[in-house]
Amino acid sequence: MANELMATAKVPDIAIPIDFYRYETDGIVEHSISITDCLLEASYRKILFKHIHLCHGTITIGKGKSIRIVSPEPVFYMNFSLQGESTVRYSSGKTLHYTPLQHNLQYVPDPEFYIDPGKQAGLNTFFLIIFREEYLRQLLPENYDFLDYFMNARTSEKVALLHQDNCSITHEMQSIINEIIGCKRKGILKCLFLEAKIIKLLMLQLEQFELLHYSRESYTLSDYDLKKIHYAKTLVEQNLTHPLSLLELARQSGLNDFKLKKGFKEVYGNTVFGYLKVLRMQEARKLLLDKEQSINAIAHYCGYRFVQNFTRAFKEVYGSTPEKFRKS
Repeated sequence: MANELMATAKVPDIAIPIDFYRYETDGIVEHSISITDCLLEASYRKILFKHIHLCHGTITIGKGKSIRIVSPEPVFYMNFSLQGESTVRYSSGKTLHYTPLQHNLQYVPDPEFYIDPGKQAGLNTFFLIIFREEYLRQLLPENYDFLDYFMNARTSEKVALLHQDNCSITHEMQSIINEIIGCKRKGILKCLFLEAKIIKLLMLQLEQFELLHYSRESYTLSDYDLKKIHYAKTLVEQNLTHPLSLLELARQSGLNDFKLKKGFKEVYGNTVFGYLKVLRMQEARKLLLDKEQSINAIAHYCGYRFVQNFTRAFKEVYGSTPEKFRKS
């Protein structure tokens, strides 16, 4: 793929065209792209097959620079923010802010939209799956509520989100993403493997959406309690090395342990300790990539007294031991 540069008055944006590849020969095309200049450094991989465009990698965007996503037609895209903060900006003026370990499914009719860096510049790790409307219609029945919602948005030519607030990436989602990134198969076997995993990932997004959407009628948390759940999430994020017990977390957030467990699962789609594990593994991955600290030190920082337990947990999520991951 030829990388395009769009000139602006001062700082050029990086333009990434969305490509679709129709089935020919082995049915799959892959590109590895690296971009380096004074305000941007990116390394990502594109996989194109059938009606699917898959893109994943890392990018660091400097102030005043944006990524411009160019699409020849309206698309759906599954956006998973694995690390760093960013803001998606649409031509309608609508924006959507992503923090680490968040995801959403969007319908975008705009011929182009932008990804801006967060307030704190730094490394962003992203995972995008983009597909046409016709592909979604093949997977879902026309009477499915979710599909009807997006088709109404298509009629009005407006951006539509699966959920108005981004949802949390679950441990199962993270595992599937890692399997997709680490897939070594070739040709038609890779097509079959990737499509099966993408469909499962979409199913998990829809399942989480349904849980949040249909539980509203029986939702027991008041706005006041919801703020406490958000505070509990902040406490989990601030105590990776020495995590609070469930009872202590409940006490500090001002909830009883039952309401904390039930509310946290409903709001974030994951248990308290499931979310803690995802955060720990994300931090471990970042520290292993830096290659400055020993594996023992990283295990301790991530809250593991014994490196064997850390190794086992890391392999469950990323499919390889910390040692092999660091060498790869």
